[in-house]
This record gives sequence, structure tokens and C-alpha cells, in this order.
Amino acid sequence: MLNYPDPIEPQLTVADFLHLQTMEIDGKAVTWAAGGTDTAAGQRQLRWQLPKVGLLSRIWIDVDGLTATGYDFTAGGGTGAVAADGMGPFGLVENIELRVNGSVALFNVSGFGAYLLEAAEAPEALPGVSSVGTIYTTAPTDIESTIFSYDPTQDHRPRWGISVPLSLAPGQPLGMVLAGNDQTSLELVLTLASLSKFAALAGGGTAGLGLTFTPTLELFAVPEPVAFAQFVRPLLDWAHVCRETQQDIVATGDQRVTLDNHDNILQVLHTVKLNGALNVDSLTAGQFVLNMTDKRYEHGVATQLRRQRRAFQKDIPAWVWSFFTTGTLRDAIRADSYTDIRSILTVASGATLGTAPFIRTAERRLVQLDARAG
Repeated sequence: MLNYPDPIEPQLTVADFLHLQTMEIDGKAVTWAAGGTDTAAGQRQLRWQLPKVGLLSRIWIDVDGLTATGYDFTAGGGTGAVAADGMGPFGLVENIELRVNGSVALFNVSGFGAYLLEAAEAPEALPGVSSVGTIYTTAPTDIESTIFSYDPTQDHRPRWGISVPLSLAPGQPLGMVLAGNDQTSLELVLTLASLSKFAALAGGGTAGLGLTFTPTLELFAVPEPVAFAQFVRPLLDWAHVCRETQQDIVATGDQRVTLDNHDNILQVLHTVKLNGALNVDSLTAGQFVLNMTDKRYEHGVATQLRRQRRAFQKDIPAWVWSFFTTGTLRDAIRADSYTDIRSILTVASGATLGTAPFIRTAERRLVQLDARAG
């Protein structure tokens, strides 16, 4: 294999040996029979055994209506509206899991959690509706609707997408997984929710839904043995792990989320559901506390949302603690150095909790695999 060093930066690095490519695998069709919001998916889970090829960097999952009226709405004297919980179509995917050798999950996050993780990955990450494409919304350059189309009030062809990141960041291969390996099996599993997570139907309104879920693998070709040993093998000692947990909210006031004190914490995203819907407005303040007394962050909600605008250049309906905005581990929380790590969000005293309120927490971590093994 010939090497062609970058003439701008002539010193050889891993970038000289890794080149991205994509591979689409078979899509799977699912239908929700015409009915009310409690209609279940024809298949509760979709599973793909991923091919043993290359170094896996990311999985793109495109969701597309089976037909031009993949969402078929009948008013019947009633109404149709967007999902009541405020999660748009992303809530229709109850969980996304990437399993290694049948058990270990590198990614275990809800559909909406995956949307938030992608939105908070970088300013240019736009998994949903954005102002970027809105000037191209009519044929033959209807770019925006090709990427995202969601309107449960009428017949239409739904479209959206979710991604599963393995590499730490675009262009940063740390965290990628060696899929081209006889000792490693990778399985992608999607768990689907009822129609109520896509549309709120009332007063006799009914709908049917048909979608195709198509994964596309983004991967690097495995370089020759010498380059692999020198530049790639050391990167495989690290895994980029995303996971999500949920805890009930039993009263207003401070909500304490205790985080595991291992590995390197890159990002923590809190979603709060009150009275059946996403609720950022009822949050008043937040703290990130180490060893019970060391307050890394302590400020009000307005400051937090302004900081998020600066970091992501967009508004995200979640409280996001970011420790990786520089693209380095300078601000990462080295969790092993602490005995107690807590994130505390304050819910306003007058907030209506409703039925089954919760705070859901998605985390991005960098895990050193050989350290765990030892």
C-alpha cells in the first residue's frame, strides 16, 4: 500500500491511512395498522447483524414512508396532531441498541435521546427541521422535505433520520469499532413504540403508518498490517459509549442524578417530562457537583440556555452539560478521580408534574477498554 503524506502536513498520521466510505444494508418495513393512538407496531423489534467489514465509524438510520401516503390520516369527525409528548417522530423509536457479541451495548439510547445527542454533537449537526434548507422546499430541489417531513394532521410521506456515533467525532476516528473481525459480532436493534408516539389522534380520528428503516454504515477500510499496528491498533483500546437512564420525579425542587464514577464523561443531556410533555420552561437552575462539595457548574436556566446557544449555535430542548466542546479532553470529567458525581436540576415549585413525570439522562463517555480489563 502506497502512502501519500499530506503536503500541507507532511508528517504521517492515522489520517493518511484511514478513508471514509459508506455501505447501505437492507431496509426493513414496518406498519401500524389503521386505528387510534394505541395501535402497536406490526413488529416490536427490528434487528440487523452488521457485516464483518472495516472499521465502523457511524450508523445512519434513514426512516422513510413506504408510499407517498405512508401516513394515512382519516379525520372521521376528529383530529390529528403532533405527538403529545413533544418528541416529534423521534419518540416512535423507543430504543436503539448496538450490541457487541450479543451483550455489551456501545449505544443504548432512546430515539429522542439519539436525536439530542446528534443535535448536540456539533453546530453543523442538524437531524431535524432547520433554517438551513428551508429555501429549497419545492421540486425539483426539495431538500428539506427529503431530510425531514412530519405532519400528522394530513396524509403525507414521513421522513427523518437518526444516527449512532462510534467514532468520537466526525473526522476523529478514536472510538471506532473493528467490525472486520471474526471474534466480534455487531447487532443493531431498534425497539418501536405505539402510534401515540407519532401522532395524537382524538374524537374519532384514525391513521395508519408504514415506514422503512434503512441503516447505512459509515466505515474506514482496514489498512495494511504495518500501518494498522502503528496507527490504528492503539485507537481500538478506546470505546465511545452512549447510554441513557431514567428516574422518576416525585416532587418539585432539586432533582439529583447520580452518575457512575468511572471513565471519561464527555457530555450529559437531561430531558425532563412533566405533565405528559417535554418541559424546559419549568427548570430554574442547575448544578454539576463533584465529591458532594465541588461545584463545577452552578447557574440559572437562562445562563444555561445562552451557553448552549453559543456551543451548538441552535436551541436544544434539554439541559446539556458539555465537557468536550474544545474537541480535546481538557474539560472532560475523569470520573475515576471522584467518589461522587451528581447533576442537580431544579424544577420550579409551581410546576405541574402530572402522571409519571421523569428526568431522562443520556451520556457520552470515552472508555479505556484495556484499563477496564485490568
